[in-house]
Amino acid sequence: MTAGPNRNVPQLRLELILGLIVGTIGALVLVGWRFDFAVLKSVFPGQVPMKATTAMGMLLSGVALAILSSAKLAAPARFWATLLAAVVMALGAWNLSKYFSGWDFGKDQWLFRDADFRVGISQPGRMSPATAFCFVLTGVSLLAASQPASTRLRRPLMAALGLALMVVSGFAFVGYASDALFSARWWSYTGMAIHTEAGFMLLGFGMLALGRSKREFKWSLDSLTTGGFVIGIVSLLAAAGVAYHFTYQLQESAAWVSHTQEVLKEIEGVSAGMAAIGSSQRSFINTGDARFLEQGAGVKDDLHTKIATLRKLTADNPRQQPRLDQLDPLVDQRIDWGDQTIAARRKEGLPAAEQLIATGKGIELSDGIRRLITSLEDEEYFLLDQRQKKERAISNTTFLLLPLGVFLSVTLLSLGLFVLNTGMGERAQAQEKAAWLASFPERNPSHIVELDVATGTIHYVNPFTLRFLPDLESQGMQHPWLAGLEEAASALREGQGEPLRREIAAGGRYYAQTINYIPETKRVRVYGNDITERKGVEATAARMAAIVESSDDAIIGKDLQGVVTSWNAGAERLFGYPACEMVGQPIMRLIPPERQQEEEEILNRVRAGQNVRHFDTERVHKDGSMVAISVTVSPIKDSTGKIIGASKVARDISERKQAEKALRETQARLHSTLAAGSIGTWTWDIVNDRLVADEFTARLFSIKADAAANGLPAEAYLQAVFEKDRQSVADALARAIKACSHYDIEYRVRQESGELRWLKARGRVDSDCAG
Repeated sequence: MTAGPNRNVPQLRLELILGLIVGTIGALVLVGWRFDFAVLKSVFPGQVPMKATTAMGMLLSGVALAILSSAKLAAPARFWATLLAAVVMALGAWNLSKYFSGWDFGKDQWLFRDADFRVGISQPGRMSPATAFCFVLTGVSLLAASQPASTRLRRPLMAALGLALMVVSGFAFVGYASDALFSARWWSYTGMAIHTEAGFMLLGFGMLALGRSKREFKWSLDSLTTGGFVIGIVSLLAAAGVAYHFTYQLQESAAWVSHTQEVLKEIEGVSAGMAAIGSSQRSFINTGDARFLEQGAGVKDDLHTKIATLRKLTADNPRQQPRLDQLDPLVDQRIDWGDQTIAARRKEGLPAAEQLIATGKGIELSDGIRRLITSLEDEEYFLLDQRQKKERAISNTTFLLLPLGVFLSVTLLSLGLFVLNTGMGERAQAQEKAAWLASFPERNPSHIVELDVATGTIHYVNPFTLRFLPDLESQGMQHPWLAGLEEAASALREGQGEPLRREIAAGGRYYAQTINYIPETKRVRVYGNDITERKGVEATAARMAAIVESSDDAIIGKDLQGVVTSWNAGAERLFGYPACEMVGQPIMRLIPPERQQEEEEILNRVRAGQNVRHFDTERVHKDGSMVAISVTVSPIKDSTGKIIGASKVARDISERKQAEKALRETQARLHSTLAAGSIGTWTWDIVNDRLVADEFTARLFSIKADAAANGLPAEAYLQAVFEKDRQSVADALARAIKACSHYDIEYRVRQESGELRWLKARGRVDSDCAG
């Protein structure tokens, strides 16, 4: 039997172990400062030591991380973690502020005395700016970790700042390694001790481990976006490393130029000293005034000091050392020879000194010294020229690279921005597509129902169905809308998933349904559309089709090119052609050659949207005979209002034409009879006061025939009646109108020639005498 884990024994967490290690590093360094153990302060001899204040910050940070590693953080522990995080952050911010502002309150060595003035140490006892910045990052990250899990910026701060700590400390370590292996300063590390870097690396890793153990980190960016940002960060750091390398070379080159100038200054000092000694000796010999010797007395002692300084400054130059080896004894010899001439002047007078000078030894020694000094100067000027050229070259390269670093940064940030935008855009599109797909059933203006047929359980009803069929969800399979669904589901299962379509009536309305079987869930999904209106339209269309087919009139459909598209039974009877012979054929086959233009004019009016009503014409029967018809043509429009054809109704008017012909013949015979008997006729529309007369009557009343045929007011006829007879005519007509009876009257009319002729008029009044 295997024993299970003891839940009472606390498990060691990675962040706890890392916190204890960092705290131990800080404590050991403080011990090293207390007892002056160099190995604890700087690990490797000659390297930058961890400052006492840095060690204190490491100790506090490690303790805070260890406290936060607890699975359940109690209120007191959270308080102490928050307090320690705030102290660490304040420690880093305080040291940074002193660098930015230039403040120095003399508190950098309040723990232990530090007298380290090596390169990279700006102030003894003060942590470097990079270390102070890392403590600010550590403090903010620990402060975020000590907040409740619901705090919005807790997780991104922990992750981002922990990663930043690892990057900064990691690149400081790269600086150590590149200098040790390749003697290349690719990163600034001089202000941060190597165990300081290790401590920050462990703290950054501990913050990431803390977030992971609490399951607060979930990477949501895709590999493309993540890779783009990683490449961007590495490229920026590489660009910064290159810039630092060239900046360091520029600083080093400037230091060598300054060093050469210092050597030249010392050489000039030696040359000036020898000149001063020679001048004081000559002045004494010429004048005998001992005050001139006092001026050169101090220069002699200073010459050897300057030569010793030159030897030290040019220790790295093997060409200068032999020259200095020759210069030092020559200077001594020149000083001794000068002392001899001075002694001769004092003891034996000016002639003795001049005799000694005349030997030329002094000039020979002075020339030798000048030659050596010139050689020393030439060497240093040559080195100065080389170093200045190198400084200018490095300076130009550095200033040329600085904009490239900015351009690279902008390029990488732009690339990262658009890579991120692409990733977020794809995610937004996916989310939008998911929301779009989810909105289909919710916003679909059709009925959608999903149910388990075996149990009768309805699993989903969309809002549209609930609004128009509110009782469906409560009635379930008993609702008329779902009638016969069991049989449909069985048919679907046997049909291997092919959808089933049917029409069903429910609640006085008609529905078209598409039924699908979902094998994965063993459910049936029903899609339905209300087709009540369509059914009504179909019924109306069927009635209209029946009316068209049963009509005695010929009803013909044709397109805008005059091709027949429909042909009813009336058209078959009227023209003799069955539908199969006319549909698809041009309507021109029915039109006589002399009337072909009529069809084109009719189509033009139809295309313009005009109707053609009761147009009398003739068409050709199948047997070749002519058929008299009355035609009405109307445009046919589609759902958008576009004219797509014409509907033509043709009625047989052969009988009417024959009756009209017989009437015209009868009227002609009557007209001839009346003309032979000198009888005229007229009709008077009393309501509209329009009197229409034949040609004989028009002549009797001296009125033009065409005006009489078109109708004139009755007053125009009365003007021709003799004045004495007008009243009797008017009275007779009035009595007949009032009594709705016949009238019989005689009266006279005046002809255009002035002759009076007697007329006898008989007529009757047609009226609704009852009204």
